[in-house]
Amino acid sequence: MAKIKIILFLSIFIQVLTLVSCDDEPNVDDKPVYIELDIKGADYTNKGKHGYFVEFGKQGGSFSFSSDSLPYFKGSGEFDMLVADGKTVFRAEIGHPEGTPSGEYSWSWGTIKQISARMEPYAYEIRIAPLDAPDRRVAEIHVGHYPYMNTVSIVQDGK
Repeated sequence: MAKIKIILFLSIFIQVLTLVSCDDEPNVDDKPVYIELDIKGADYTNKGKHGYFVEFGKQGGSFSFSSDSLPYFKGSGEFDMLVADGKTVFRAEIGHPEGTPSGEYSWSWGTIKQISARMEPYAYEIRIAPLDAPDRRVAEIHVGHYPYMNTVSIVQDGK
């Protein structure tokens, strides 16, 4: 009988503890922080929380970016996701056999290569292949993890 009382007390205590620890107040730290990127080798526009915009002509080219990681969040400058022509072609948490962000990742019209050591600050080189058609291509590179993030949008016009 004493064991049943102890088990009943513990189960009620755990439930009460769970209810007391819940907090309905929103956490101020849940707002995204848009990290600053240092882009070299290409003209770009910094749109703040809307990210960076880099444009290339039909000849393609390359550029690099790096970010000093926020000291209180490991991974804030890490390449996280690549969206090319409206399709997610790489997402770090899924993993892909084509490549990983710690090495070199290639997609149909470019490559991303980590040029820094495995430790932060992260630095990457992006190469964009020439475009033979009169089309327009768009890619987005997502850098960092929520809530510390930013986006580099790449546009290439074949005209």
